[in-house]
Amino acid sequence: DRSTKKIVVRDGQVFAFTGDFGVFEPAIAWFLAGHDPDKAPKASKDGSWRLLVMGKNHLTSYTDTLPYGEPFPYPQAFGSGANYAQTAMRLGKSAAAAVAVAVEMDVFTAGPIQVVDIAKALGLAPLPEDQTYVPHPDKPGKFVVRQGKRERAA
Repeated sequence: DRSTKKIVVRDGQVFAFTGDFGVFEPAIAWFLAGHDPDKAPKASKDGSWRLLVMGKNHLTSYTDTLPYGEPFPYPQAFGSGANYAQTAMRLGKSAAAAVAVAVEMDVFTAGPIQVVDIAKALGLAPLPEDQTYVPHPDKPGKFVVRQGKRERAA
């Protein structure tokens, strides 16, 4: 069922989507073509959309009303059940368990729940829990691994 696939991996990118589902594929094509804000797909008359592009340390949100890209830190939740899911994650639930809470609490959130390991999908080496990827201070597009206060090249 196409409506349940709200996360896809394509061309080395991880995309997620909320809102007017008919715009999902056009929004991905728009992003891959350079995401010119003036050429962003239009939502249906009564709809709206949000395309989420996931990276190493944050995700970037593009919407029909703000097609310029807005970064958000992890963990994050979007859609009608976002407040329930975000609260559940703050209370220690995994992302999948948090979505299950949102499904239970929000009539507009439904399963099945789709889980994607972002680091694996992006082809990144797994890191221990006490480490994270951070942008390299002098090399755009490159990353270093942070553990405590020390950093090493990724």
